[in-house]
Amino acid sequence: MFDHPEAWELVGRVQGEAGAIARINFALGNPAYDLFGNNCEHFARFVATGRRESTQLQAFGTVLVVGVLAAFAIRSLANAIIGRAVRSVSIERGRDVRRFTLLAAGGGGPGHAAEIARVLGINTVVIPPYAGLFASLGMLWSPPERRVSHAVKLRLERTDAAATLDTALRTLLTATKDESFDGEPAIHEEVDVHYAGQFHELTVPVVRKGGVIDTAGIRNAFESEHDRSYGYKSAHESCEVGSVRLVMRYPGATIQPNFYEDHVSQITQEAGELRQIYFGSRLGMQTARLLSRKDLSEKPIQGPIVIPEYDTTIIIPPDFTVRREKTGALILERVKVGG
Repeated sequence: MFDHPEAWELVGRVQGEAGAIARINFALGNPAYDLFGNNCEHFARFVATGRRESTQLQAFGTVLVVGVLAAFAIRSLANAIIGRAVRSVSIERGRDVRRFTLLAAGGGGPGHAAEIARVLGINTVVIPPYAGLFASLGMLWSPPERRVSHAVKLRLERTDAAATLDTALRTLLTATKDESFDGEPAIHEEVDVHYAGQFHELTVPVVRKGGVIDTAGIRNAFESEHDRSYGYKSAHESCEVGSVRLVMRYPGATIQPNFYEDHVSQITQEAGELRQIYFGSRLGMQTARLLSRKDLSEKPIQGPIVIPEYDTTIIIPPDFTVRREKTGALILERVKVGG
């Protein structure tokens, strides 16, 4: 056996036959195989050199670390792309996104929400019950709504502006009577307004006084929204209406959600079940507890926590706390962590 040193090329030269035989006998007395602690290379190298080492496992560990870092980089890129999309409909429209609460829904939303909130500077995240089915259930639970609009081109300063807008809205209402839904709809009137020469418009409600359209009130509503969105308003510029709109919400029979605890079965976690999760260079690799939504109460607890559900997976990083409201919704809030 020891006359062929090439057989031991990968594990090192045998250091004394007697010692090697003793180590073989010792190793055979401890036969339990363990991929990470007592695999074939561990055995061979121990017999040859007395050291329990596995260069293959060390290489695998390097590959594993690189894989974790690559996966985290891909995930971070996805979060950055989503954050950019949120900015395009908030910051770029004059809204300070840091003042808002992030609502996370969809199959993947609750798993990314806390990290996206961190990217955007948002401090609070809400994850509703049935988060992975939120859009589908919303269609079932929400009352039917219909939106109809008609293009107009009308300066608000015209003396007949109020009458013209009223005629356009009444014509819309007459032309859009729908017998598909029962009951009379609640009707909300809107107009799209811009300063003359502007390309973009802002939607504001139609203002009425005593049932009569108040064009000055519409202008004030537009200028307040313009100032909030773009940081300025101009009392000297002419305002133009681009279209009128009716939003009709019907009281048709809708499915109402049952109380959360009475309706949803949760994935049950084994007591003390844990997962290793990498949270980036600042927070590093940490051990996360696996819990169910029902394990939580109104008292916040700090992450890292993973909540697997049938329709989604919720991740609470170490710099967030989570609590459950009576509705079943989860509230995540950012906190400071050491380091």
